Amino acid sequence: MNGEPEKKPHLTRKWLTIAGSALAVLILLIFMIINSTAINRWIASVLRLFRPILIGLTLAYLLNPVFRFFERRAFRNVHPLRLRRALSLVFSYLFLLLMFALLLVLIVPQLVSSIASFVENYPTYMDSAVGRYNALVNWVDRTLAHFNASQTFLQPTTADEINNYLSGLLRDTARLLEMLRRWVSVDTMGNVIDTIGDVISAVADVIFSFFISLYLLSTKEKRYAQIMKLRRALFSDRTNAYLTRVFTVADRSFGSFLEGKFFDSLIIGILTYVVLVIFRIPYPLLNAAIIGLTNIVPVIGPIFGAVPTAVIVLLTEPAKVIPFLIIVLVIQQIDGNIIGPKILGSSNGVSSLCVLIAITVLGNIWSLVGMLIGVPLFATVLELLDTFQEDRLRARGMPSATENYYPANSPLDPATDMQSSSEKSLRRFESKVLRLRIQIARGEKISIWNRFVMWLYEKARKLSVIPEISAEALTQFAVEETVRQEEADQKQYLNEHINKE
Repeated sequence: MNGEPEKKPHLTRKWLTIAGSALAVLILLIFMIINSTAINRWIASVLRLFRPILIGLTLAYLLNPVFRFFERRAFRNVHPLRLRRALSLVFSYLFLLLMFALLLVLIVPQLVSSIASFVENYPTYMDSAVGRYNALVNWVDRTLAHFNASQTFLQPTTADEINNYLSGLLRDTARLLEMLRRWVSVDTMGNVIDTIGDVISAVADVIFSFFISLYLLSTKEKRYAQIMKLRRALFSDRTNAYLTRVFTVADRSFGSFLEGKFFDSLIIGILTYVVLVIFRIPYPLLNAAIIGLTNIVPVIGPIFGAVPTAVIVLLTEPAKVIPFLIIVLVIQQIDGNIIGPKILGSSNGVSSLCVLIAITVLGNIWSLVGMLIGVPLFATVLELLDTFQEDRLRARGMPSATENYYPANSPLDPATDMQSSSEKSLRRFESKVLRLRIQIARGEKISIWNRFVMWLYEKARKLSVIPEISAEALTQFAVEETVRQEEADQKQYLNEHINKE
């Protein structure tokens, strides 16, 4: 009436809904932070209740790539389908048992050998340690004497004094254990029974988890169909499409994290083995295997790996314990600040800073479980957020690439940055792979080395170590390939013409 445009009611309701949802989420987050202890206790009780199912689901998820390899590649020519699936299941679990068996075969014999070697050479180790200690005491006394000072904290000792002290310590420990045994047998038999019950319950959970994972792998298509049927009955097509996107992103994030963590631990294991061999630390293969295996657990994994390996070195060559711990510390610092964040960030599309934040924040909330799922969970949330903002920008007719939002004349702007030598090398590498694909499409044979190059490129692309090929790069390659083919055809025509003459 006054020339002012009328506000559309549906737009007002939409913004009110968005504002209300954001406020509700904020209130929920504040409530969860204030009551985090009680919530974590409730979550722990729920997880304990559904522990066999969760372990079975996790085991099935981890074994699914191995199962898929046997079913689609190793036994693809086996018929009927039930026989192929049965063989794939058997070999998948045999592969899992083989990994545990190899680990035990690798660790137990060398550990027994280390203990036997320590017991056999104990007098030599003791005399050497006492000699080093007494030399240190003498050096400290001589140094303080130059300043007219003295100390009484460090005193020379002998091997007999240390052996007597250790013998007394062992006797005291034995008496303490005997007192604990009597106390437990008299006063806390109920606790012992509870402990035995917990052990039996844990064994039963493992057995049930095994059968649950076996059942899920053998009938995964039917379970998927049942879930999709339930989703169709409960949600609209638009909601189902969004749920599918969320689950796809989560599966890709968690799968990439597991694969990236495996490669990270493999690199750390190999690096540790090489360094231990160079410095002649005893049992380099055993120590590197333990460190690489425990490195799978973020942050606290290196501590779990350093303790038993340091004990093994101490049992064998006590003088090399300090150098060994320094080596492990340096390698773990390199992994924690450079290698790990780079691999995990690249495989999940998450920056190194976000990797550290994810591990720290969720580790404080959910301890070990939070450290394990922190990175892929952050990756899932960030990718969904990135998809949301790209959709919003496209709806407004604005560019979605981050390069369009750099400050003008910024040195980090790709438009103002010269192409580096590493980028040129990457372009040449991509061109080689594209030519190999063309040769394969034509039915031409390629060498084993070229096949390895293609495999390496595909792995790097899957882990996002190498970025996606841009449309400009593909266009440039097509032009270069056309010119190259024309030059080859022209050269062949000239050679044929010369031969005819």
